[in-house]
Amino acid sequence: FVRVQPFKNNTLYTGHCKSFNVIDFETANSYPDSVCSVGIVKVENNEITEKIKYFIKPPYKSITNSHVHGITWEHLYDAPDFSQVWNEIKPYIEGQIIATYNLNFDAGCLESLFKCYGIKKVSYAAFDILETARENWIGVNDYKQRNYCQCSC
Repeated sequence: FVRVQPFKNNTLYTGHCKSFNVIDFETANSYPDSVCSVGIVKVENNEITEKIKYFIKPPYKSITNSHVHGITWEHLYDAPDFSQVWNEIKPYIEGQIIATYNLNFDAGCLESLFKCYGIKKVSYAAFDILETARENWIGVNDYKQRNYCQCSC
């Protein structure tokens, strides 16, 4: 079961979700609009049908999170900024169900990017893979993303 915030009202929907887009942002530093990479995995009828990744030049040159994701300024030097990739990733977000592993972080990044680049916000439904794991993995003590990705359950 997943929890999905609906598009048009504030009631909570609970149900099975077989088609969605997994979104993962990486940030250059502690600012949510310092996104330096986005990865998207399209899932249709429980099958991965597409994987894409973009390096994104953040609005700051300070990159202090390389130890987390391995992305350095050399990866970003010629990369487009978010406004230049938005039209390419917009179809995976607008009007879609998205999943993230820590919804507060990734949705916060997206909302900060909209504000930073003056992009009109779009509607999307979202669920948090981390919260879903915490609610459904009984007896698990470590909910790190790498463990979830390797799980076959």
